[in-house]
Amino acid sequence: MKKYETLIIGTGFSGIGLAIKLKQANHHDFVILEKADSVAGVWRDNTYPGAACDVPSHLYSFSFEPNPNWSRRYSPQSEIKAYLENCVAKHQLNEHIEFKHEVVSAKFDQDKGVWDVTTKCGTQYQATYLIPAMGQLSLPAIPSIKGVENFKGDSFHTAHWPVDYDFSNKSVAVIGTGASAIQLVPVIAKEAKQIHLLQRTAPYILHKPDKEYSPSQIKRFNRWPWLLKLSRLSVYLIHEFRSIAFGGQQSMRKLPQLQWKMQMQKIIKEPALRKKLTPNYQIACKRVLISDNYYAALNLPNVKLSTETIDTISNGGINTRDGELLGVDTIIYATGFRTEDFLAPLEIQGLANKDLNQSWRDGAEAYLGMAINGFPNMLIMYGPNTNSGHNSIIYTLEGQMDYILQYMDYKEKSAADYLDVKASSLKSFNNKIQKKLKNTVWNTGGCNSWYLTKDGKNTSNWPGFSFLYRKAVKKINLSDYDAKKEQMNKSS
Repeated sequence: MKKYETLIIGTGFSGIGLAIKLKQANHHDFVILEKADSVAGVWRDNTYPGAACDVPSHLYSFSFEPNPNWSRRYSPQSEIKAYLENCVAKHQLNEHIEFKHEVVSAKFDQDKGVWDVTTKCGTQYQATYLIPAMGQLSLPAIPSIKGVENFKGDSFHTAHWPVDYDFSNKSVAVIGTGASAIQLVPVIAKEAKQIHLLQRTAPYILHKPDKEYSPSQIKRFNRWPWLLKLSRLSVYLIHEFRSIAFGGQQSMRKLPQLQWKMQMQKIIKEPALRKKLTPNYQIACKRVLISDNYYAALNLPNVKLSTETIDTISNGGINTRDGELLGVDTIIYATGFRTEDFLAPLEIQGLANKDLNQSWRDGAEAYLGMAINGFPNMLIMYGPNTNSGHNSIIYTLEGQMDYILQYMDYKEKSAADYLDVKASSLKSFNNKIQKKLKNTVWNTGGCNSWYLTKDGKNTSNWPGFSFLYRKAVKKINLSDYDAKKEQMNKSS
């Protein structure tokens, strides 16, 4: 049994950022368990061609670890992964990370006030604080299609991209037209013989204002850190403005709607294709995408967009409902992630053997997106209703990191065995969140998105400005928690 003060699950932005903050606050007794053999989470796993962030990297990075050396405004996957690796090296986190240790279960020991954690390889840990930092993009979503086992060619999800895969002389089916598809299709279209792009719903795609930073610009960012801070602030404010449009202000969506229409019609000349690429829901109901080359790729002779429903998969390809067989050698699932399955497939038991999956049977809920009644000394990072539909998630995560440190300090000062958020505080918080979400475009825009559960509950997004979330988590409200002293109760 290995014992620590804090156990973190995952080495993406959440886990690495919190680890740095713990060390800076003189909390050195922690371990990070990582299921893979290297760090960076989603930026390690998603190596498909064209993979990049859709938030400018001056903002999509830690404020306490700025990087003046990004090669371009929207950095590619390899640079973001390297950035996180550099953070680990600089802050000497490797000594705290145990790779190839996938957590399968965690159970709270009420008598001792600790979490007992077990990994897939059988190693057992004990920690006062449990911090799941697995994010929402760790479990690939694979659609259930009849006959998938009969396909004789290659098939893989974008998060499981094979190294140096050769598309030469191959007919390829790409299922899905979300964020990963619009990045990879223009790249593989240069190599593949034929691409069949299968679209269920058309996305809104806006111009991507990308650019390379010149050597002189990078030099200035290094010489004058305030320039980097100014760039970060300007990006933040521009993105934050979008929150107004995503809320109840429908009129504010007219400009981006017009921008999308003008861009699409400028590039796509064929009326039938334009019709296929026109969404049947309000802009921002689903994730708004940015690209400079996706629409152009759809004009290529070797790229065909299909909006027919998939019926079955056979040994030679994909059969659509209209009776057509799309003969392909390769199937790529660009179908995103199981975002509503927070912490899956972990088995987590709290007080009185309370099961988290059962508690969340009607949709995940957490106070401030972090704390759950009956699961003391556990705070989730990037949990329910903390996703930003308009800005950088890193900004939100940094607020959570500071809150976790306050939580730990309060527990120690109160001499409590554990802190448990009150059921009333959790209920009140989530009632307010769901009430605010009712009028947002995510709930009223007329689409089915990954923001919603199958029952229509929005468990993903924060309803409003991200600075209001930071304000909410700036100072811990001690009245929202019960400080339990089990040992004292037993001795008395």
